[in-house]
Amino acid sequence: MLYSMLYSSEDGEWNKERTWMIHFLTEAMDDGSSQDWLILKRRHTWDLLASIWQSSRADEKPLRKGILEVN
Repeated sequence: MLYSMLYSSEDGEWNKERTWMIHFLTEAMDDGSSQDWLILKRRHTWDLLASIWQSSRADEKPLRKGILEVN
């Protein structure tokens, strides 16, 4: 689900799905347990978020802000 939402190519829905998934990751990491960090590291989530950041346009400020909030 993570990969399909972050890299969806459907017209009009990809931006909404990507933003929702990043918001979901932010909420999931609120408690910051080491188990959560290990799962996201093992699934290369940090690399995916960095890739999305680099490929996003400068006018996609909500997306970039959301990526920064996943911590």
